[in-house]
Amino acid sequence: MTFFEPWVKFDSDNHLQFQFQDGRSMYVCLCKGISNRSIRRLVEDGARTVDEIGARCGAGTACGTCRLDIDGMLKDARSAACDRGAHAEPLAAK
Repeated sequence: MTFFEPWVKFDSDNHLQFQFQDGRSMYVCLCKGISNRSIRRLVEDGARTVDEIGARCGAGTACGTCRLDIDGMLKDARSAACDRGAHAEPLAAK
């Protein structure tokens, strides 16, 4: 049996970031069962704040522990958009 180890890093705001080396998704919000892929799709569909993500799928609306991770994903998306030369509006976690 092969186990795939996630790599762990800290982003510029010192938030813990996880990613499986083989690209699998993982849960970001355990309370609502929401994965990183689901959140990325919402961001691609226009969600720009943690509260918008919560309104659309419920992530970050229960215990709140995942809100910093969701905010980190939003910042990563904004950074990637800037790297591609796309205009990105400011993102804020509420």
